[in-house]
Amino acid sequence: MDNLRLESKPTLQNKGKKQGEPLAESARKHTEQLPIEQLPTGQLPIEQESVHAHFAILQMGVNIWNRWRLKDPHIIPNLQGADLSNMPLENINLSRANLRGANLDNALLFDADFQRADMRGTSLVRTTLIGASLHRANLLDANLEHAYLHHCDLSDANLTGAFLKEAELRFAVLTGATLVNARLADAELAESHDLTVRQLKVAKDAEDAFLNERLQYSLADALQASPEEKLLNPTRTRKVSAEKGLQKSSIPEKASVRREPPTPEIVPSISITFQPRLAS
Repeated sequence: MDNLRLESKPTLQNKGKKQGEPLAESARKHTEQLPIEQLPTGQLPIEQESVHAHFAILQMGVNIWNRWRLKDPHIIPNLQGADLSNMPLENINLSRANLRGANLDNALLFDADFQRADMRGTSLVRTTLIGASLHRANLLDANLEHAYLHHCDLSDANLTGAFLKEAELRFAVLTGATLVNARLADAELAESHDLTVRQLKVAKDAEDAFLNERLQYSLADALQASPEEKLLNPTRTRKVSAEKGLQKSSIPEKASVRREPPTPEIVPSISITFQPRLAS
């Protein structure tokens, strides 16, 4: 699909447009005072045309976009493949939106709503998502390198195969998030909420992420166990030796029998014959 930062199809006539004035700015000024019922619906029969229509509405500004979402809450926004990089989109409502393959690099998305959004393959490099909600968002194979996710809600999000190298996730909520094959090298996870060893052990490079001490010991313990023992038995408990810092299992190992070596037979080198002393 063509890059959508190209000329998008205007949904409004460009009357009174000043020379050199951007189309989006002209449309925003023209529609800012429109009543909510006169905003474009974006209901077009062809999928590609709906992408252009929805992108044109987004260019009018976050306030108009959010008013349009309130007007037609049943419409699923289609921004597949759109170029939204470097755009200021604080508090935008992109819940349930189709953002597959979209480019949101360096975008400002403070407190944005991405609940249940389809973000498969989306690029979010160095994107600011502080306070954003990505509850149940599908981030399969998304690129979140260097992304700022402080206080972000990632509960029940699908981060399978996501690239989270050096991502900042301080105080992020990861309850029930799927991290299968997620790349976590140098990701800041020490202060994340509800992160478990079960999530980390199926990720990649989890041992290279910044974790709190409890998770570091638990993850190291899980990775050292045999494949059939890796936390698959919920009744199994494991502890850390306070003296040596070694991981030990509370399951007793099979005792080995120590065999003493046989005692060698002592053979005297000189033969001594004892004879009874006869009485005189």
